[in-house]
Amino acid sequence: PAPKYRPTVPEILASKNKPANISDAQMPLNKFLAHSGVCSRRDAVEIIKEGKVKVNDTIIIEPAGGLMVPLNDKQLNIDLLERWNLPVILVSQNYLGSINHTLLSVEVLKSRSIHILGIIFNGERNTSTEDFILQYTGTDCLAKINQEASINKAIVKRYADELKDKLKNFLK
Repeated sequence: PAPKYRPTVPEILASKNKPANISDAQMPLNKFLAHSGVCSRRDAVEIIKEGKVKVNDTIIIEPAGGLMVPLNDKQLNIDLLERWNLPVILVSQNYLGSINHTLLSVEVLKSRSIHILGIIFNGERNTSTEDFILQYTGTDCLAKINQEASINKAIVKRYADELKDKLKNFLK
């Protein structure tokens, strides 16, 4: 059978640096764009680096790997978020330890006064986990993205439409 892709919307709106190592459970933005039929993966890398990935004239940037992934010997992804005062969309996936991981991410963002637009739940549903995370953190759920067997323009459009409504005030 075809491999199951787990598409991620941009995990965080943050850095123009090259992505760090990405686990097999995530899809880099360049691959997501290529699978969506926008362009080739190679062209997508250049488009992202040039800051040309936009939603309603808002540049979308994806630093891969998480908040605490090093960019170099002295900086982490979260340092750029804080420095540039950019809002965050946090992505959470259901797995053993995901509550802890998500709560720690929210806490470190709040400790640095970084605005959280909301959380996107990615993959298999676990309503009790998702409800607990939202209630405990006081954040909004922006979307629930299913584990898709493949990615095509219709799937991307469906999720984009869902996010567009939730983010319309931010994307003005």
